[in-house]
Parts: sequence; structure tokens; C-alpha cells
Amino acid sequence: GTDWSPQASGTTITLRGVSAVDETHVWAVGDRGTILFYDGTDWSPQASGTTDNLWGVSALDETHVWAMGERGTILFHDGTDWGPQASGTTDNLWGVSALDETHVWAVGVGGTTLFYDGTDWGPQASSTTGNLWGVSALDKTHVWAVGDRGTIVFYNGTSWTTQTGTTTGTLRGVSALDETHVWIAGVGSTILFYDG
Repeated sequence: GTDWSPQASGTTITLRGVSAVDETHVWAVGDRGTILFYDGTDWSPQASGTTDNLWGVSALDETHVWAMGERGTILFHDGTDWGPQASGTTDNLWGVSALDETHVWAVGVGGTTLFYDGTDWGPQASSTTGNLWGVSALDKTHVWAVGDRGTIVFYNGTSWTTQTGTTTGTLRGVSALDETHVWIAGVGSTILFYDG
């Protein structure tokens, strides 16, 4: 295709995150616990079991989808239902990236960084106290998170360290294609590129 076109979502609620597995498995999340599912034809609501605002979603496959949000809310979709997972925090969570069933990262307010090992969520020291808005996991030793005041942090499989960017503006999203192709988007039309 060459054009963007609107799809009827069936809601007037603000949507804040989207993640696609394939053409017939797409999830969008938003305010007041809203979760929508796209089956390739139509968007329809799914019961989230929460009224907390949801800001991020990451779909690994049809039976492994995580959504994050307000007050440490973490929801997991097993292919049939959404249910809560214990995050161990009441901090707002804004971004999530699932690499596989045992490597999932979530980030949020005050540098909050959580890691899911397939059984439990636990904290990781992110090396920042700034808010983190987005995270992208390329593999087990290459994970980037971005946030306020130009914050960029990198996880090498052992620890998170700060990387130097070229802006002090808020960075909202990050996407890693490979070790030498990483893009960050932020306020004021900011785009940053990392070449390794």
C-alpha cells in the first residue's frame, strides 16, 4: 500500500499503545483499561479486568501479550483471557518490550525498570531516576530505554548504563532493528540514530 487510512476502533477513548503479531492479531490499549483486538477485519473490545489507564503493550505471539499502565498495572493475555501479573511496584509503567517468554522489560516513572523471567517480575537498577517512556529489546544483551531530559540507557545482559545522546528533550520511543541500527523519537520532532 501507499496510503494511511482510518479504521473504526469502536471507541472514543484515547488509545496509547499498539502491538501487532501478524495481520490478524493486533492489540491496542488505552485509558480506563481499554483493550482492543484486531482480527484482520474488525476491532473489538477485550475485557481487561481493570479501569487503570494502560500505556504500553507488547505482543510476542498469540498467547503471550503484555500490557502496562497506571499504578504498576501489568496484564498478561494467554490467548484466551487477560489477567493481572504482580509487578511489585505502584509506579506508573509506560513502556514494555517482550523478546521472548522469559525476557520481558517494562519501564516507567522515576527510572523504574522491571524484568520478567517467565515466572516473576523484579526490579532492575536502571542507572537513572528520570522517567522512562519507551524500551526496545533486540536480544538478551542489547536493550535500550529512553526518557526525560534526553535519557538513554542501555542493558548489556548484566547491567544498565547511560549512553550519551544529543538532546535534552523528552524521548518517547525507541526501536532497535539490529546492533547498528537503533532509532529514537522524541518531542520537538526529534529523531536520533545509533550506528553501534
